[in-house]
Amino acid sequence: GPALRAIPFAREDFSTHIGLQYEAGRDDSDNDALRGLGDMDVGAVALAGVAYEFGPLEAGLEMAADLTGDRDGVTVAAELDYALPVFSGRGRLSLTPNVTWANGDYMQNSFGISAAQAATSARGFRGFDANAGFKDAGIELGLGYQLTDHWMALGRVGYSRLLGDARDSPLVKDEG
Repeated sequence: GPALRAIPFAREDFSTHIGLQYEAGRDDSDNDALRGLGDMDVGAVALAGVAYEFGPLEAGLEMAADLTGDRDGVTVAAELDYALPVFSGRGRLSLTPNVTWANGDYMQNSFGISAAQAATSARGFRGFDANAGFKDAGIELGLGYQLTDHWMALGRVGYSRLLGDARDSPLVKDEG
């Protein structure tokens, strides 16, 4: 979802960032497969990360922790960004492979099915325990433009695949 980030520390090749992100919820009326599983409230997510740049590559690590929603979990995303300057150096074109790990609370709340949810599920799902592990892997293409010395507009498109228990959840495996 949309996010606001600040960079409290930056050197030539190393930076840190903090921020807040909006995480969308899920209503059991959003899809027939979700009926009876209950809603997942929207919420604010706290972000903290580091990045290290070496040449055209930048390695980044970001932790996200739920503050107000129903996910009650933590994710850690790692990425390796390869960027080329464009627009006479005011812009950048980037290609970024990434992977996300999620703790057990996040995985269970997002992809698990409790015994109570299984009992009320309109589709008759069986219970499913989603454990901590790698949640997804993907790749993004980004284009940014430096508006001022301190502001950059950035757009990204990406593709990712669920992994592990996220992929094996009946919500994903049986319903797509």
